[in-house]
Amino acid sequence: MMVQTALHVGLEPRTRDVLYDLAVNKLPTKGRELFMRQMGKDVYDKIETNCFQMYIDGANDSGSHLGCYPEISRFNHDCRPNIHYRISNMTHTTVAARDIEPGQELSISYIELMLSREERRSRLRKWGFECTCSHCSMSDEEVAASDARLKKIEELEMAIENFNETVATAETGAELVDLYEKERLDIYLGQVYTRAALNFALFGEEKKAREYALAAVEAVERESGPNAADAKAMRILAENPRAHWTWGKRRRGSAGKGNKS
Repeated sequence: MMVQTALHVGLEPRTRDVLYDLAVNKLPTKGRELFMRQMGKDVYDKIETNCFQMYIDGANDSGSHLGCYPEISRFNHDCRPNIHYRISNMTHTTVAARDIEPGQELSISYIELMLSREERRSRLRKWGFECTCSHCSMSDEEVAASDARLKKIEELEMAIENFNETVATAETGAELVDLYEKERLDIYLGQVYTRAALNFALFGEEKKAREYALAAVEAVERESGPNAADAKAMRILAENPRAHWTWGKRRRGSAGKGNKS
């Protein structure tokens, strides 16, 4: 079951509900049964609650759809999930984000995870539950430390992006990786390794730029597949950091406040 996002949001409700009922009745018997077993009081609510954002015409608004994958939607939420997923050509692929022990429940995230416990729980109430995952069930002291790490991540990411101040150092990217790993945000490691590799290249650190670029290739390929653009870009950086367009741009002082290129 797949619907256009714009129509799902903008269509007059009575017309929409008639069309949704017709569409569901055209599904094969097994597919219809799986769809109707999902959480939600009616077809619209089931789509709203369970479907995944996907694009079938590039990453623009005209190609934006909501795709229903009933088997995957039954995965429970965890604020530190062990499953990463991607959708390509309408195929939903799930991969392990880290080592998973036998018998351990597979989990995905229903929300953006760079949020405090209070914000995460507030957003998850939309699904009708109070999150009691292991990360949300920590002691108040542990939660405070976690929230502080998330705040530090935000500060370091802003520092890396800001070329007009000398806040970031060559090690800022590595600090970011360490914080993400301590937070068990494994589903984001591809982009974080990529950011660290680029930052080391900017400061002219060849060995570490190559090291983090190779780690990024492995993580991005796992998350997004071997043909992912970021994986290709990191292979190029790892092969010859000195030839990369980022090489030494911050080391030469272009990030200094008031300095001219």
